[in-house]
Amino acid sequence: MREALIPLRDIPQDGTVTVDLNGRDVLVMLLDGQPRAYANVCLHHGGPLTLEGDTFVCDWHGSVFEARTGKAVSGPVCGPTRG
Repeated sequence: MREALIPLRDIPQDGTVTVDLNGRDVLVMLLDGQPRAYANVCLHHGGPLTLEGDTFVCDWHGSVFEARTGKAVSGPVCGPTRG
């Protein structure tokens, strides 16, 4: 069963809003008008992410991920999404 993390009306048209999901930060945004949620954790060392245009950037070490796919674009990333 799916549950809403946040009312659709509370998701900004641009940018993200941080929502708590069982004690973990989740970034919620609209992508092509549809709500999307991402764990606010970089795959490198678990740093927080910031949406910059159509990418997420790790605040700690600068790893960059495509917002649409989650694919690593650059930076010191390790894990399954490495480009």
